[in-house]
Amino acid sequence: ALEKKKYAVVEKPIVTTWEDYHKLLAANKKCQKLFSCFHKRYVYFNQYIFKELEIKKGEPISFFSIVHEIPLPKLHWYNWPSSKSRIVSNGCHWIDYFMFLNDYSLVTRMELNLSKKGDIQIMMILENGAVLSLLLTDQGSSILGVRDYIELRANGHTIYMKDGGTYICESPDRVKRKKRINKLSSYVIMYKKISNKIAANELGDDVKTLRSTEAMLKLEDIYTIKLKELEQEVVLA
Repeated sequence: ALEKKKYAVVEKPIVTTWEDYHKLLAANKKCQKLFSCFHKRYVYFNQYIFKELEIKKGEPISFFSIVHEIPLPKLHWYNWPSSKSRIVSNGCHWIDYFMFLNDYSLVTRMELNLSKKGDIQIMMILENGAVLSLLLTDQGSSILGVRDYIELRANGHTIYMKDGGTYICESPDRVKRKKRINKLSSYVIMYKKISNKIAANELGDDVKTLRSTEAMLKLEDIYTIKLKELEQEVVLA
């Protein structure tokens, strides 16, 4: 579609391999008509974050998150080899959201740890100084499905977001805001904004937003190495 200068609206993950990433990047640079469906870019709460953290776009927002995923049936497509690990199939949302809030500052450091139960702990530092600490796990109760808890910290303020529907902002001396919304509303906002831009023949996402997909693939490479090391430890044991 992009090679024919047509719009491409792509659900996550945007790509699953380095080969596809480089093809997509090259095609998008020529026409910039790609829309990536990372719904957290469109969360209603985003309108509050920069003002309430007293921060300008591009300044560091550190991001701490725990994501609980549902244990999947053996033959679910997320478990197919082509779907890669949970970093690609689901963790890409939080990696992108962290980089979105930091205006896609370049990654300067990343680390990954893998537990024997499959939990993945990710740490990233961006050029602007922002830090990501992300835990992906399917351990624990799944009664309410996929769950996520996010803390954003800057300038003595902390924002708490839970399951995409609850928002609390605390300053050094008071609770500045509490808000609850329908956690699915971000999808309505996302598709409406994308549709309006296409109807108006506007450009798609900035090319630099693909940096989060590049970071995801680098983390997937580290995961593959760590998984082999862990499997070797089990064999030796």
